[in-house]
This record gives sequence, structure tokens and C-alpha cells, in this order.
Amino acid sequence: VSATSTNIVITMTMSDLNALKSNKLLCRLRSQCYIRIPVNFAQNVFGSQLASAIGNSLLPNSRDYPLDFIGDTTGPTLSSFYLNLENRTLSLTFSEIVQNTSFLETAITIQNGFQANASFTLSGSTSKSFNVNIVTVQLVSMDALSIKGIP
Repeated sequence: VSATSTNIVITMTMSDLNALKSNKLLCRLRSQCYIRIPVNFAQNVFGSQLASAIGNSLLPNSRDYPLDFIGDTTGPTLSSFYLNLENRTLSLTFSEIVQNTSFLETAITIQNGFQANASFTLSGSTSKSFNVNIVTVQLVSMDALSIKGIP
């Protein structure tokens, strides 16, 4: 939290940001993004609490919407991955939450270097699990065997 004059800036944690992004009914559009602030949220320099807080009315008004709204337009990036050929799992850690319906394991190619002379594209998976920004793919047996054969 940082404050200058009449503005308070709250920097969200990655956990809160991922929770917000995972809820498809919140803040996709300016009109879907409201704020509720209790009167004891902040005080002025004399110790007086907020006289009226935005969002306390039963009827929405223009103060309930953000003045400026910038939606999430940056896609997730792969931060790291872990491949365990013994238990046939591939765990991918992303910079932010990944939508499970958009995840295509058949688009993943394992290769032996940046400029590969040997590679293998996954044919599918037996299961996928999503834990916020970590996706774990259970490889099919034939894929694990093919990857083991890459020099």
C-alpha cells in the first residue's frame, strides 16, 4: 500500500490477482467491476473516518465503477517446467493462472536443445490437473517412452 495526497494505491498479491482472474464474473469489463469499502478503511490526518464510502449504497452510481479500467491483455508465460519420466508427469509453472479449457497438451514439443535436432510432440495425456498457475500433465506411456529415446 502506498499513499500520496488523496490517492491510495494497493498492489495486489499474485495470489489475490490469480483469484480475481479465475472468477469469470468479476472485472472482465468496467461495468462488471465494483468496489466496496467500509467506512473504517482509512482516516484523514486528523483521525476522521470516511464520511461515506463508495459502494455503500444499495443502488449503483458512477463512483462504484473504476475511473480507469485496463483489462488483462497479457497472456501467461512459461516460468519453468519439471519433467519426471519415472512417474510420467510434466509440470508447467506459468506466470499467472491458466484457463483449463484453453490448455492443449498436444501443442507441447519436448526437444533436446533450443535449436533441436531431435524432438517429440505430445500425442495427449491420461489426465491434467490445474493448481492456480501450475499445470501437471500425466503423459501417456508411449509419449514417455518416445521422450526417453531422444538423445
